[in-house]
Order: sequence, then C-alpha cells, then structure tokens
Amino acid sequence: MKNKPLKASSTRRRTGRSSWLIGFFFATAMALSCSKEEVQPDLADGKSTVVEDLAGDTGASVGDGVDGKEKRDFRTFLYSFTTKKQIWLNNAADSAPLTDEQEEQARLAQALIALRLVALVLAVVALVLLPVIVLAAGKLLRRRGRRSAASPEVAIVGAWEELVDTYTDARIAVPRDGTRLQIARELGRPRAVQLAQAVDVAVFGEHPPEPEQAHAVWALVDAERAEVLGRGGARAVLRHALSPASFLRRLDTGTGSTAGWPTARRKEAVS
Repeated sequence: MKNKPLKASSTRRRTGRSSWLIGFFFATAMALSCSKEEVQPDLADGKSTVVEDLAGDTGASVGDGVDGKEKRDFRTFLYSFTTKKQIWLNNAADSAPLTDEQEEQARLAQALIALRLVALVLAVVALVLLPVIVLAAGKLLRRRGRRSAASPEVAIVGAWEELVDTYTDARIAVPRDGTRLQIARELGRPRAVQLAQAVDVAVFGEHPPEPEQAHAVWALVDAERAEVLGRGGARAVLRHALSPASFLRRLDTGTGSTAGWPTARRKEAVS
C-alpha cells in the first residue's frame, strides 16, 4: 500500500514531460512555418498567356439589398487572348440599341469580311486560270509576231510554222522528216500543199517576195485554221487553245523560230 502513491507520482511526471515535448515541437513547427517564405509558381513561361485580375459581372448579385448591385443573373462573357479584352454576351433584356457609330462599325466589319472572301475566291480562280491564260497569250503573241514580221519572206515562212502548229494542237499528226512539200503531200490537205509551194518560191526564188504575197499566204493559213477548228465546234477551239503540243514539239525537236533562216538560205542559193 505504501508504493501506490509513488507510482502515481511517477506517472504524472512522465505525462508532464510528454506534454512539454509535444508543446515544444508544435511551437518549433509553427515558428518554422511562419519564417519560411511563401513560394509562388512562375506562370509566365514564355508560351502560356497569363490573365490576372479578370473581373466578372460585378454589377450583379444573387440577393437583395447589396449596395451598388442589382439582383439578376450573372452575364456571360468571352475573353479574347489576341486583344486581351472581354466580350460580353448580352441577352435581349439588357442589350441597349446600337448607336449610329456602332452600326457603322458593324457594317464596315461585315464589308471587310465580304471583301476578304471575294479576294480569296479571286485568288484561287486566278491561280487555276493562270497557266491557261499564259498558254493562250503565248500562242496569240507567237501568231502575231509571225504575221507582222518586217520581212515578207520571214512572214511567209512563219505562216508555214503557224500551219504546222495548228495541225499539232488539233491532234493532226505532222511528219517530222522531209521537205515542206513532202510533209504537205503526206498530210493530204490541199491548202497545205499550196502553202508549201508558196513558201519554197519565196525562199528559193530569184527575187524576194512582196508584202502582198505574205498577205495571200496568211489568208491560206486563216482559211485552213478555220476549217480545222470548225469541225469540232467550240469544244475543239477550246482544246486547241489549251493544248501545249505545239510548244512541246519544238522543244522536243530542239528548234525554235526560223525567223533568220530564209535570208540565210537565199544567200546560199545566190552564191
């Protein structure tokens, strides 16, 4: 019975030490937590867009009697990361009528959108039609250059070249070898034979041809061209205009315009 008070006293001393240790550790932890600086993450990484202090609908309230606010539903807004501005979505109840200036700006914005769409469509059409336009313009300039040559002799030789190109683009096989007269006879077309004979006379004749002879030769080309293209109607004319066969034929044979060839041949014949 004498040992019981000692045991109770020993238990109280251990409990007191434990409470003191717990309090000491708790105070130390609080001191460390208060002295440690708060670390905020760095949101600006150079890639993300950081939005700070973005206010919502501060004029609305869910209850009555709030100073400076009215009880209504909160309005929705969109945020543009490009302009960094809010775009409020108003309903019919809280939307005010547009002013004249706002209506003018709205019409101007719609007009700009329409102009951009038209410009885009025109750009696509131009991109598609550009090769066609270049090809047709190239043929037209080639024909005009041959017809309007300063020398009648060169114009007459150009008429034969134009006739060959007309046949080629019309998908009429033209022999690559032989003289003009041989090629014309093999084609079996009377105007081609007549034109080949006129060109040989102009190139190898004793006297140079006159401008009237060049006009007559080109009249043969125009008549033959009209007959060849007229057989297939508008479709044949379009196909002929868009065909690059005549250009490819000259690239394949390695020959271009023979503008200077008649004069050289005439000098050889005279000498």
